[in-house]
Amino acid sequence: MVTYTKADQQVILDLLNLFGAVRKDQAQAILKHKYPNADLERTIYPLLTGRKIKKSNGYIFSRSGKLDEKIIEAIDIMLLLGPDFNEPFKKGKDIFALTFFKWRGSKLWRYDICPVAYGTEAVISAQLEGEYAKYRMFVFVPEKEEQMQGIRVACEHCYVLKNNGEYEFYLYSKEGK
Repeated sequence: MVTYTKADQQVILDLLNLFGAVRKDQAQAILKHKYPNADLERTIYPLLTGRKIKKSNGYIFSRSGKLDEKIIEAIDIMLLLGPDFNEPFKKGKDIFALTFFKWRGSKLWRYDICPVAYGTEAVISAQLEGEYAKYRMFVFVPEKEEQMQGIRVACEHCYVLKNNGEYEFYLYSKEGK
């Protein structure tokens, strides 16, 4: 049997194929970014009944999707830095959880979100040594505030700390802006 999906449903399927699982509010925000009049519940109902996706405890999963808290956190940060992020956004490579693009003025910037486990600051700094690209921002997500001093990179970057469920942003600009 051939099944067809509508464009708004395909956004959700692509999102879940990429990340495995997302929170419903994240799916809603990304869907609305592309289709402002779309309704998430109406969009996912045929996908749920057709067993293409699953829903549980406020999350939506692909059929074989697993929940990755680092990805969930990275999507939150992307949405907070938006709303004018550009597609495609993608699962990050190597040490990055997520990579996305965003217009800043007339320039398209690349943002790489990097979770930082406690004690890995020097390793991450070494991995990023020599990484400099114009119009690139590293977004570090350390577990503790004191980790910020241990991360050294040459290009623009910021830190995001999560305190009591709220995200706090600390900007470092190489150019002092």
